[in-house]
Amino acid sequence: MLDPKSVSGNILFPIYLHELIWLTESIIENCECVFKEALIPEKGYFIQVDPKLHSKINDILISSANIAKLITGQARKKSETDSLFKCRKFRADTIKELLIDIDLTEITNKQVRNSIEHFEEYLDKMLLKNIKGQKPHDIIAYNMTISHWEVTEPKAYPMRLYVASEKKFYNMNYVIDIQKLYQEAIEIHTRIIKYLDNIENAGGMLISCK
Repeated sequence: MLDPKSVSGNILFPIYLHELIWLTESIIENCECVFKEALIPEKGYFIQVDPKLHSKINDILISSANIAKLITGQARKKSETDSLFKCRKFRADTIKELLIDIDLTEITNKQVRNSIEHFEEYLDKMLLKNIKGQKPHDIIAYNMTISHWEVTEPKAYPMRLYVASEKKFYNMNYVIDIQKLYQEAIEIHTRIIKYLDNIENAGGMLISCK
């Protein structure tokens, strides 16, 4: 019988929890690297091109998207059977219940991730406007890291821009708070580790299906 208990009690269900451990550890590690590499200077400002830092931010966004897929009930897919949809929904609801009092605002923030995924579409629209004679913006900061917005005058329009003083990542009209996302990942990790009885080396295991 397919019901929430048959899902949460299945021998395979702990894999989802270990997946959460692995994904949150990836977020935590990458966030700490970003914070360390983009230190705010005691005096003045900085502006730099840092592909490695942006690669870490991209990894953070991918990991948070994968967490969101584990805990949010998405609409039924066209090719999905009724039983598979119910199974997926029961799984998402069960995991969400484990995290019920944790604020997941940034983990489930799709706007920035979607704008990155469809980056060329946004850029095409801007290109077309510029061809027609409409200046897009006075300054565009593309794939850059700055300490403060005041580093440019007027304020730059962000295209994949990390602002160290805010610990926020901007892409065009969308923003994600990396500091808050980091805290959410820590809370998820702490909660799931406790649920798994503080086992060592969480994030992988051998499973006997005999």
